[in-house]
Amino acid sequence: MALVSRLSALCIVSSLLLGACGGGTTTPAGSPATLVIVAGDAQSAVVGTAVAAAPTVLVQDGDGRAVAGATVSFAVTSGGGSVTPTTATTNANGVATTAWTLGTIAGANVLTASSGNTSAKTLTATGTPDVAAVIRFAATDTLFLKQGETQAQTVTQADKYGNAIAGTTALVYTVQGTAITVNSSGVVTGVGPGLSSVVASAGTATASRTVGITGHPSGNSRQTVSVPFRPFGLAVSGTQALVTQLDNSSVTRLNITAAPTVVSQIAVSSTPTGISVTPNGVTAFVANQFDNSIGVIDVAAGQQTKKFPFFATTIRTLVSRDGSRAYWTTTGGELAIYNVSTASIMSTSTGFGVANGLALGLGDSTLYVTSMFGGLSAVNVKTGVTIGLAGVTGTLQDVVVSPAGDELYVADEQGRLLVLSSTLTVKGSVAVSGAFGMGLSPDGAHLWITQPSAASITIIDRVTRGVVKVITGFGAPRRVAFDRFGVAVVTDEAGAVHVFR
Repeated sequence: MALVSRLSALCIVSSLLLGACGGGTTTPAGSPATLVIVAGDAQSAVVGTAVAAAPTVLVQDGDGRAVAGATVSFAVTSGGGSVTPTTATTNANGVATTAWTLGTIAGANVLTASSGNTSAKTLTATGTPDVAAVIRFAATDTLFLKQGETQAQTVTQADKYGNAIAGTTALVYTVQGTAITVNSSGVVTGVGPGLSSVVASAGTATASRTVGITGHPSGNSRQTVSVPFRPFGLAVSGTQALVTQLDNSSVTRLNITAAPTVVSQIAVSSTPTGISVTPNGVTAFVANQFDNSIGVIDVAAGQQTKKFPFFATTIRTLVSRDGSRAYWTTTGGELAIYNVSTASIMSTSTGFGVANGLALGLGDSTLYVTSMFGGLSAVNVKTGVTIGLAGVTGTLQDVVVSPAGDELYVADEQGRLLVLSSTLTVKGSVAVSGAFGMGLSPDGAHLWITQPSAASITIIDRVTRGVVKVITGFGAPRRVAFDRFGVAVVTDEAGAVHVFR
């Protein structure tokens, strides 16, 4: 027992001298001296989200020993975003960590970590754009192409924060309408006349651009609307067509968009034949044949608001391209020039026979007038004076001017299409039986000629003068007109209006 007591006392003394009984001691770590980045540097994440690897640092003293319980401060110094927590205490292994959410601007993000008097450490991350939220076409105006032309579309993408998204691999292109096609690279091709839209999408983001194709219909796609009472005269403006009805003293207004429909009927005077409309579609002029008058129609109101009487039977009307003037003819050889803005007749001249066909030359400076019983006149529209006369014979109907203004085309009901120069010299002819109404597609490629006696329409290539196609299946086609893109509208006296795209 005495021996044990002596040994215990010896142990206590030894502990004081040696620091521990039975072994050596571990010296506590000193103050923070250095920081070492353990994880979370040089990574990337979608803007506005947390990085995958949490920023982690190790605090060491001057001898490289881990310092537990040290305070580490984290601060975002560039790129926006946030950290949680902003201060952290090192664990038993001297490690501290935080969660880092990047800012909403794509690009560099910088975070610093510091502890005491240590040199701060910098961690970086790159914010990448989020998924597409906004798509924009570089050009937003309506794109106009001719049939067969192509154009690549430039489209930009941005995420919900406005960060641009590089590349177009995620874009999907589609079309709305039948006038165009588009490939996977965004190249638009005009395939037929009319308005369509090209649509770009990525995920839930979409954008569209309107595309107008100027061309000519093939004649294979026909839509027919029933219009009774012998539809005859025709005028087209925008998406509407105005059709005279010989046996009903009325004008029918049609919508000629994708699904043509009758919109309204406008009461006019006896036996309306020729009709024309201003380019803005506001005012129309109708030849009330057996009322010997020209009626002025307020299209929106659906009313004939004024009449101008003539001594002879009125036949045709035409409006200038700028909508400032209208031209009216009668079977008595009269040509009246009307000022649209003042609603008054500017001049009246005579000597045109049964003035039947009307067409304006290039620049609207010359008016060409055919006489039903032969003769083609060129008239100065400012003075109303005849400046040229071609003594061509036949039963002359519609006249059309080439896009360059250097040729005239005249439908002769006796069975031909006459071709003349702008100086009224006959250049040739093409056999077209019973040629009556005529229209030129806006691209200048095709002449459509109605043949009431043959119940058909012949399409002529304007340049080669060859027959492109003969369309059958009509009753008595009379007038033909095109909208600005090349959609063809035909009145059929047998009781229908046909639309070709």
